[in-house]
Amino acid sequence: MLSIVFGTYNRLDMLTDCMEALRAAVSIPHEIIILDGGSTDGTLEYLRNQPDVRLIAQGRLVGAVKAYNAGFDAAIGDYVAFINDDLVLAPGQLDAAVNMLNARPDVGMVALRFYNVGKGNGSDGGHTGHIKFDGKRIPYAEFGVIRNDLGRQVGWFTDRYFHYAGDSHLGMSVWRAGYRVEPLN
Repeated sequence: MLSIVFGTYNRLDMLTDCMEALRAAVSIPHEIIILDGGSTDGTLEYLRNQPDVRLIAQGRLVGAVKAYNAGFDAAIGDYVAFINDDLVLAPGQLDAAVNMLNARPDVGMVALRFYNVGKGNGSDGGHTGHIKFDGKRIPYAEFGVIRNDLGRQVGWFTDRYFHYAGDSHLGMSVWRAGYRVEPLN
């Protein structure tokens, strides 16, 4: 099973686009865990009416890293996808990421290709960033799918960060644990 985790705050229009695309991006058994930071724009009501969403209403903004980590802790799937509420994923993409992880034991995390709906034009947001590790430039997933047991082993997003850099730190931790981060083609 796949757990899909992300946070939201007062971005109902983008969230509804994200949810529509998300439902088309996955057909395997899954759960959707959304953390809300205290939205006042109708987001909470919308989420409470989505039967396939497990809502964690945090009531206030705690920072993206803490929100993700709370979602990761709640995730029960063998694999965990981390995305944003302003992204659109291609149909079948999450299924393909899980298939890659099943076929490739050397891969610990798959980087997803995403499109930013927040830019209004559906522009390609790419799928990987790069970090320096052991003197080499290596990829990490800006948004991706990781093995749940590996995420727990390496500690998910480090609490050293508030909003950004959790993804790059997690990618480096995956490499340090002896696994690869691979982009989904």
